Amino acid sequence: MQIGERIEKGCRFIDIRNETGMEITLCDFGASIYEIKINGHPMTIANRDIEKWMYSRSYFGKTVGRIAGRVGNATLTLNGEDYHLEANEGKNTLHMGKDALCYKPWIYDVHMKRGAAHIDYYYHLMDGEEGLPGEQMINVRYIIHKKENVFDILFYAGKPTKDTYTRLTNHAYFNLGGYKNIRNHKFTLDADRVSLFDEGCIATDFVKVPSNLDFRKGVSLDEALPNKDLAKLPTGGLDHVFIRTNAKCSDYRKDKTGMEKPLLTLESPLASLQIFTTFPAITCYADNFPGGGTLTNGNEEEKYAGLALEPRFDDMDVIKPGAFQKKGRLQVNMITYAFKIK
Repeated sequence: MQIGERIEKGCRFIDIRNETGMEITLCDFGASIYEIKINGHPMTIANRDIEKWMYSRSYFGKTVGRIAGRVGNATLTLNGEDYHLEANEGKNTLHMGKDALCYKPWIYDVHMKRGAAHIDYYYHLMDGEEGLPGEQMINVRYIIHKKENVFDILFYAGKPTKDTYTRLTNHAYFNLGGYKNIRNHKFTLDADRVSLFDEGCIATDFVKVPSNLDFRKGVSLDEALPNKDLAKLPTGGLDHVFIRTNAKCSDYRKDKTGMEKPLLTLESPLASLQIFTTFPAITCYADNFPGGGTLTNGNEEEKYAGLALEPRFDDMDVIKPGAFQKKGRLQVNMITYAFKIK
């Protein structure tokens, strides 16, 4: 296992290479995945220009939260009190606004444990930061395995001093092999419900997946993405929250059953990726509104340049009574990414 550190544009990058050819570059800015390669082949995309990447609204590889996703009217009610968040997408909030965790430097620690590199990122949220109550320590732990093309992310939402909302995830975009777009990829998703949303892309309900969004048996993205019905939506295409069959919100420390079957499989002519997680839902976004510029895989960003895969809690749990992180309660969730080269 090789581990190196460097500073570029004020960001502290960590380059990890394991014994099977997996290379991962992490960054303290946003506790982020900047790049993943297998045997020299790019598996993810991000802006090559570091400064553009840092503040991009595409959130390439960033840790997003406290609340990942959209909040309608930038307002939440908790214990009878309204909390007003920053509106950064019309009247709504997306990923907590312009001063969110994804746009801040985190402190970190690097060490080896049980044949894997552990990179721990920490951020101390103050009471009222990002508009939400409760002081809280957030820990995002990346575990890169020494002899497998596998890595894990553990999200530790520390014990808040007040009831609050904490909904974290990673916002990496995948393109398995450095292709100009992902239309040559195949996509299989173990989900039987999908979000309905209003004109502001706020989830209003979850329904049985219609035929054009039923990916349980696998589908070519060349067929699934250029869908006329999806193109008419405010999202401009695939940008939906899916819930897996028999999903439940589980704490990784208490229930690992969600890790037994992949939630999602993505395949290209070169490689495959399986995602296992304790999260009950996942957002799939097909880069419908590319920001342009050169990407880390050497291509210019175009529509469908990558597929953002965000395992998470579902949007509706933010507005359900009692669906919050209680004072003094630790919350732990996990995502595992397993790659194979064909």
